[in-house]
Amino acid sequence: MRICKFFISVGLLMIFTSCSKQTDTIDSAAISDYYPLQVGKYAIYQLDSTVYVRFGQVKEIHSHVIKDIVDAQLTDNSGRPSFRVARFYRSTVDTSIWIEHATYMVTPLDKSLEVIEDNLRFIKLQLPIKDLFSWNGNRYLPDDLFPEYGFNSTAHSHLGSWEYNYENVNSSVTINGHVFDSTITITSSITDSTGFPPVAKNGPAFKTVWEEKYAKGIGLISKYISLEEFQPSSVTYPNGYYSGFALKQKMIAHN
Repeated sequence: MRICKFFISVGLLMIFTSCSKQTDTIDSAAISDYYPLQVGKYAIYQLDSTVYVRFGQVKEIHSHVIKDIVDAQLTDNSGRPSFRVARFYRSTVDTSIWIEHATYMVTPLDKSLEVIEDNLRFIKLQLPIKDLFSWNGNRYLPDDLFPEYGFNSTAHSHLGSWEYNYENVNSSVTINGHVFDSTITITSSITDSTGFPPVAKNGPAFKTVWEEKYAKGIGLISKYISLEEFQPSSVTYPNGYYSGFALKQKMIAHN
């Protein structure tokens, strides 16, 4: 990870010298610009999840609408000022009943922002917010985060070493008909789609995507995660089998 350090030079007063020193600085938007936090703020998303059932033989896509609302400001287990976010969901058919699903914590720090969800700690944003700047956002995660899927891909079984990169800083993005003038895109340094989805099914195939987009003054507007694999035929699975999952989340509304 590239770390920008600022040094302050202590020397003679300018009156005693004709030389001057310059220190390059990096301008950056504040993290709070792209992840504003205040009690009562909410966002509603369409969430489509892809899973493989019946021993990896059948692909299913489940759709829900979720709502994240900042419901309290408190301190985390380390005594740091944090915000609790409550997540609700409803079906795409019945729009009247919201069911509380979970809560997670968001902790804004001086140079980064942490999210703790399901006891997993992510560094979602890091300063400076500049194109190509990278950081290890998964440093607190175990490498094999999803052992239940039996991943064969090294990328899928070593999430703890992933780095994230800023791309398209200050770009305009349109999602569900809404235009967001100033956004940032965060992608994983490990992005690959090797033969996925497979055609001949005579060899392994993998897909690895982790992408999030944030809009200035709003927060998260979209997320796309794909950790999907296909393993070719074997004695146990003559037609091969799929494993893993995919998530697509897009903003519908916000306040």
